[in-house]
Amino acid sequence: MLPIQAPSWIVDAARQADSVEHVVVHRPASATPVLGVYLLADRLEDAEQRAADLCRHVLYARPELSGWGVTDAQVPLLRFGLDG
Repeated sequence: MLPIQAPSWIVDAARQADSVEHVVVHRPASATPVLGVYLLADRLEDAEQRAADLCRHVLYARPELSGWGVTDAQVPLLRFGLDG
């Protein structure tokens, strides 16, 4: 089971270099949790790469996460704007 402190570890690591706004853990019915890392980036690819790099950094820095890994980093496409 993913330690409950994992989101705060990511936020703490991100404060040094990245524009992380929020981190949340989604616990789907499957055994694989999903971390939502909300950050500011100019490009979609940059956001995905920075989120993956940040998670890997925390994985290597925290012995409690031994055996865990990053399997994917994707940004959900959201539509913003005013319908009019």
